[in-house]
Amino acid sequence: MTEIKEPEIIEKYLSKYNIRELFDTPDLPFQLIRYETGEMVNQYRPQEKYLKFIVEGTVAADELDIYGNTKRLMIESDLAFWGEVEICGRSFPNHLHEALETLYCIELPLEPLRDILFQDLKFMQYLVTRMSYSIYMLTNTIAYVNYSIEDRLIYYAKYMCPNHTFSGMELTAKNLQCSRRQLQRVIHKLLTEKKLLKTGWGTYQLIENI
Repeated sequence: MTEIKEPEIIEKYLSKYNIRELFDTPDLPFQLIRYETGEMVNQYRPQEKYLKFIVEGTVAADELDIYGNTKRLMIESDLAFWGEVEICGRSFPNHLHEALETLYCIELPLEPLRDILFQDLKFMQYLVTRMSYSIYMLTNTIAYVNYSIEDRLIYYAKYMCPNHTFSGMELTAKNLQCSRRQLQRVIHKLLTEKKLLKTGWGTYQLIENI
């Protein structure tokens, strides 16, 4: 984990996604943090202390059960926002957030800004939108475990993978909670039905009109 302090680089990411436009409050102390592949983002700078806008890269959210096993909840990339629950004083201590590649986040320290942000109407409107999205994703994730492997794969590619593209048989099988062989059969079926497109070695993209 490294804090990037060059003002021009910070400004590049703020401008790319118009992040300042999400707030009425001027002169907020935005920070740019880089996480390396494999780093656990919320162990370094937990959402209880920092609001995060993912501005480049991909991060996975996993749930850790009492036996030490992990279940993939979602994969997000730019522009995702994390911290809509934590700003309200709640947290998910059994969640792990892993950088799947080099990850850049625009972050705001929460504690000195919490009361200010609660008075920021524009940000509160954005927060409500994000919360509704999180509830939608959670509802679908709960139902997801009862899907067939084919339906799981389609849902996974459509809603949890950037550009509807996934790669790596072992990782994908783990995320779908199935065996590699089961996954290969489903991929072959979807390729035959032209619902998947092979874009590279071990890389597949869901056809968008499904």
